[in-house]
Amino acid sequence: MAYADLRSSCAAAGVTLGALDMMIAAHAVAAEAVLVTHGKAFGLIPDGVLALEDWTEST
Repeated sequence: MAYADLRSSCAAAGVTLGALDMMIAAHAVAAEAVLVTHGKAFGLIPDGVLALEDWTEST
């Protein structure tokens, strides 16, 4: 269900992700986990849908 919801919200926002990136993001959403990545594609997902962290950035 998380995959379908994520794909729908991305399509509504005009965001296109590769199939594997979409599955990775959907898994993180379903697990209510934070996705730790430096990949810029995940930053295109609409706000509030996926929790992201980039550990390469300084705080």
